[in-house]
Amino acid sequence: TQYKKIQRFTYRLLTVAKKSDSLSLAVDIFIQSLIIVNVIIVIIETIKPIYMAYQSFFQAFDIFSCIIFTIEYLLRIWSYGLDPRFNQPLTGRLR
Repeated sequence: TQYKKIQRFTYRLLTVAKKSDSLSLAVDIFIQSLIIVNVIIVIIETIKPIYMAYQSFFQAFDIFSCIIFTIEYLLRIWSYGLDPRFNQPLTGRLR
């Protein structure tokens, strides 16, 4: 079914990329880069003059990051049911 195709595609995108899977690799690089940028932003936010000058940017970036990470997390929970280690409807996803 179309639902299962989308779930398999999502699972493939969110698992560790194989060298031949450029789209999954791009998702991995994007998420890892976003994590690194978030760490840098949190450090920079501790410098009060910089934070005050760019407060709206920092807030917008925080919201953007939270949305992306929340979507990624929910998609992982949804798609990991395809993995035999996590295929139990409730306990598999909690694991």
